[in-house]
Amino acid sequence: MIQLNILELAKQGDTNAINTLVSQWLNLPRITPKTSLKQNCLQIILESIEVPVQQLVVPVICDGLINLVLQYLLC
Repeated sequence: MIQLNILELAKQGDTNAINTLVSQWLNLPRITPKTSLKQNCLQIILESIEVPVQQLVVPVICDGLINLVLQYLLC
C-alpha cells in the first residue's frame, strides 16, 4: 500500500517520492539522489563519495522514469 502511494505521489511530481523511487531503482545505498523541479524540468543529482559509473546509473533512472510516465498515461 505504501509503494502505491509513493508511485502516485511521484506521478504528481513529488520530488521526495521520486527520490525514493530512484533510490529503489539504483539499489545502491551509498548513492543519494537529490531531485528538484526547475522550470518544468526534472533535475536529478546523485551524491556519493565515489563517482558512480554514468553508463550504469543513467539507463536505470531513464527506464524507471519512462515506466512511471507510461503508468501515468495509462491511468
